[in-house]
Amino acid sequence: MTQYHKPKEIIFVDTDWELTMDTETDVSAMVVTQIHFRKPNKKSWYKRNATVVGTDYLRIDVSHTDNNVHGDWTFRTYCVDAAGKIYKGTFYVKNIHKDWIE
Repeated sequence: MTQYHKPKEIIFVDTDWELTMDTETDVSAMVVTQIHFRKPNKKSWYKRNATVVGTDYLRIDVSHTDNNVHGDWTFRTYCVDAAGKIYKGTFYVKNIHKDWIE
């Protein structure tokens, strides 16, 4: 599975935003659909249940309370089929910007 964030928008810290990732494969029958992410200042991964959009996109909402650190965030899709096989997407890095008005 490969992926990318469709919109090329600039995201600032402390704002709500939506992440949609292309899995480039049909994930509509998966029993687990998630997007995992790691903040720049953390070593552990956060896991969010994702909504399937169409057949091959996953979407999560990132709230302003989660979006609290600027820098390079790392994302990847994570799916599990009915047989228990795990599908992990490639890593996608998105820079979250510090607000320039402070």
